[in-house]
Amino acid sequence: MKILQLSIAALAVLGVVLSVCAVVNSQVGGPATVAETKENHVTLPGPTQPKPVEYLGNVVRTSQVGGEQVKTVSDLLKTTAVPSSRTAHFNSILNDPQFKLAGWSLDILEVRTTNGTITARVRATPLVVGRQSVTILGAIDEIYELSGETLKLIKTEAPSPWVSVILD
Repeated sequence: MKILQLSIAALAVLGVVLSVCAVVNSQVGGPATVAETKENHVTLPGPTQPKPVEYLGNVVRTSQVGGEQVKTVSDLLKTTAVPSSRTAHFNSILNDPQFKLAGWSLDILEVRTTNGTITARVRATPLVVGRQSVTILGAIDEIYELSGETLKLIKTEAPSPWVSVILD
């Protein structure tokens, strides 16, 4: 019985050691970099410099088909200023130095007319860039009223009070 337990323990330790070796090898086992020789000096390959983040502004998408009202809302959202309620909701991400804000994803969820008043529900999520691929979990819904060629924010709702980040 003791021999069986020792054998199982030895196999478990061997499995852990092999897993650690595989992880180390996958991190170290990339292609080797080679120094270039030029006349009297050697140029070593250096780290690549990250590209500066280009601010995209408001990126507007809609799942609703056509209609002059949807097009008007979409066009106005592209130039609408960022409400303070949106930046407050995503404060933890926007103030984190490892992320750079690249713009806002604004999804038009619905445009409806009720008693002559046109309202639009828009879901906002920040577009951020980090050292790795970044996925934001959490959004904020903004309800706008369309009056002529003007959008007015009338209400803000958070579908979930939590905002989190997944680094891919």
